Amino acid sequence: MITIKNKLLNIDKQLLADIEGSYFSIYKIKKESSSFKELSEQHQKVKEASYIVNPNFNDANGSLFLLADGTLLFEADFFANFLTNEPLDFEYSVKDYTQNHPFAKTFNEFRF
Repeated sequence: MITIKNKLLNIDKQLLADIEGSYFSIYKIKKESSSFKELSEQHQKVKEASYIVNPNFNDANGSLFLLADGTLLFEADFFANFLTNEPLDFEYSVKDYTQNHPFAKTFNEFRF
């Protein structure tokens, strides 16, 4: 499988670090969906977007729309978490923040 670094060649390094650090989540937009078609009628610029990045923290401004190569296309002042997504066409790793935590052993043994 292709990695995020090989697929999104023009992604901002800080944005990539934020995605790998779980501060943001990235999704591939299902362009045929009615929700995307409606949004692109309201905001013409997002028609070219292939990916959407949503923040995973409070007090964020809105969603980010990326081109197929990872270039930032549009920084929205709203959250477009209502869009229909499809499976990502790349893999990426998420940093393990529990590695040096005093309760790391407990975290790693905990099962849902």
